[in-house]
Amino acid sequence: MEYRDASPADDDVLVAHYLAVWRSYGVPETAFTEDASEIVRTFLVASRTSFLGGAVLALSDNIVVGSAAYQLQTPQFPEVLRPAVRQMGYIWSVYVQPNVRRTASGQGW
Repeated sequence: MEYRDASPADDDVLVAHYLAVWRSYGVPETAFTEDASEIVRTFLVASRTSFLGGAVLALSDNIVVGSAAYQLQTPQFPEVLRPAVRQMGYIWSVYVQPNVRRTASGQGW
């Protein structure tokens, strides 16, 4: 398994993974807004520019099989520690293709 930082060119994959997470919970297609993909895409752009967000992709044989998206956040309380000591963040999406879950190639995911 290899890992790399996602770039804006990977946004289609990240959008698909985020929506797949909801589908895996049993959310029906009729529950999604018509512009669900665009909402996620807009969030990705805002996350990168406003929240130092990003994503990491998992690859097997150069094929993306998983992703984890994150963003740093401003604490909701007085932060007295230096950023090198502590940063607040949030992982807002984790997805692994079903065929590599719990497999040797998917170890660590």
